[in-house]
Parts: sequence; C-alpha cells; structure tokens
Amino acid sequence: MIPVGTNGQITLKNGSSTQPVDVVLDVYGYFTQASSGDGVFTAAQDRLLDTRTSTAIPADSSISVMMAGNDGIPASFGAAVLNLTTTGQQNSGYLRVWPTGQPMPSTPLVDNFQANTSTADLVIAQPGDQGAVSIYNASGSTIQLIVDLQGWFSIDGNDDSGALTTLPPVDPPETNLTDEPTDPAAASSAPALPTDSPTGNAPAGVYCDNAGGVYKPTSLGGKYIHAIGPSQSNYNGTTHSETTTFSAEASGTVGVSLSGSVKVSANELVARQEATYGISFSVSLTAKLGNSVTATIPSHKTVSAKYGVWRRHITGISYILYSNCTHSAPSTISSYTPYTVGWYTWQS
Repeated sequence: MIPVGTNGQITLKNGSSTQPVDVVLDVYGYFTQASSGDGVFTAAQDRLLDTRTSTAIPADSSISVMMAGNDGIPASFGAAVLNLTTTGQQNSGYLRVWPTGQPMPSTPLVDNFQANTSTADLVIAQPGDQGAVSIYNASGSTIQLIVDLQGWFSIDGNDDSGALTTLPPVDPPETNLTDEPTDPAAASSAPALPTDSPTGNAPAGVYCDNAGGVYKPTSLGGKYIHAIGPSQSNYNGTTHSETTTFSAEASGTVGVSLSGSVKVSANELVARQEATYGISFSVSLTAKLGNSVTATIPSHKTVSAKYGVWRRHITGISYILYSNCTHSAPSTISSYTPYTVGWYTWQS
C-alpha cells in the first residue's frame, strides 16, 4: 500500500544510474478516510510468525496466526495488512488465507509460489475467532512462512455502524444453531438438571452449596447481522455519484442462537456475557419498521443493504456443578447474542 501525496499523486524513482526502465502500474483499489476519523491505522512493523525459528508448515496443512493484541490491534477490528513470505519449499504451490473459524475458501487469496524460490505477497486479511487468521499450505512439501504485520483497519468487516463497506456480510459458520425462546418468562427458565448426583464424599470434606448449572464465557468473536426481511439493492447507472435511502420493509424479533448443551437459562447466559465483556447484550431485540439508512452510490456501482439485529459470537463452556464439588464434563457453547439493531451496507 502506498499513501498518496499532493493532489493524490505518488512519485516513482528509477534507482539505476545507467538504464531506463519501463513501468506498468496497476491500481487494485483504494481507501478513503471516514468522516469520524476512523480508517487505516498503520501499526509499527511487527513479525507475527517466523516458522524458521519454530516448526515448518507441513504439506496440505494450515496454521492459525493471532493478529489481535499486536501493536494496539483491539479484540474487534476490520482487517489487517500482512506481508506473507514463503521460503524453503521444495515444491510449487499457493497459500489460502481466511478468517479463523470459518470454512476454508475454495480459491487462493495469495499468488502462487515456485519451488526453491522465496516469494512475498501483501494481503488484507479479515480476522476470525479471537482476532486470528488461518493460512493453508497448498503444496506437496513443507514450507517456511514469515508473517509480517504492516497495518490494520479499525472498521469491522461486519460493521454495525451502517458505514459503506466493500464486503458482503459474513454469515455464522455454524449450521447446528438452536434459537432460544425470546419471551421473558421462557428466557428465565433454566434447563432441567439431573436429580441424581455422584456418590462419594466431597474433596477434603468440602460441600458445594452453589450446585447447579454453570456457564463461563471464554472468548469474544465477531459481529453478525441477522437480517429481518430481504436484502435491498440499488444500481447507479449514471456518470456521477448518487444518494439512496433504504427503509426497513419488515419487522421481527431475534434472540440468542447457540450450539452445545447449555446448563443455564438464556437470561443467566446473557448476564455472564455482559459481566465478562462489558457490552450491553439482550436475550432478544426487535427490529421495527420505519428505520432507514442513507448511502452514496458511486458511478456504475451497486449498493446493497441488510436491516436486522446485530449479534456477537461468543464461545464458552457449560457444565453441572454437583454438591460434592465435582462437575460434569464441560460442553463447548457457541452463542450468537443480540446487542443492537441496525444496518449493514456494502458496495459491489
């Protein structure tokens, strides 16, 4: 990425003192500065991974690299600019890069590399669970991989502010989600617990008088919009930018969806998540008619919009604590918890 100077220009210099050169300059995209001051925040260069000092990536295998927490990158961010260098490979191949926790894409997002040749590529990587990115070695040999952080974007790939993005909204990767009840009475009812308890004395004679269902959040994931009604789109066929307004065409209530065997009520689950992350969550939220969002459509572009309830992906564990202070095997809980109502808009 190259920042522009006066009048949006850049300067190229031929470092040869004797030879002229031909230059082909291709523009793949550009970034704008948001009116709020949010935009690209360049991090100090940081090496996130160097397998030459650890373990090479085997053939047809993947590795997860943590981006959040490095050089001021928060737990929730839009994307990171990474320089990926492959070296030491005996076979040609390519890399695939995608958000950790989501299905691996079917197409490579990094240029091919050749055998016995070091290759570097700059990529913009969306974060997945816990702010990590997955990288797959699609070759027949081990590779050494160097991952250097160049910068990061403050606008989330799933941005709940309604600001225009260039990516369509991402859907939850899970397919086995169960919708929890949205009415207050049902949400306050905990699942039935077994009436029997393990035999034997409590460790060191201790008695646990708080026996029952337990839920503990362990990691805060990304943002996902649960749409109410169909997506809306407008195409600008003119030679200049146009402004369009999308209005909500349907209303509906969205609650918590989860996978796994949770041992507490939806109300208690949400309360534990609020206490852990300091975010105002809800058991359910209602997206109502009359809500609207305005967006600018560039010439010969399409802007689309979804209206609905935004939810955060939260991973946790749940188990039963018995009166003798032993507990059942923990179950991993993947939940999507409502926190606001709004829009997602994107350009194509």
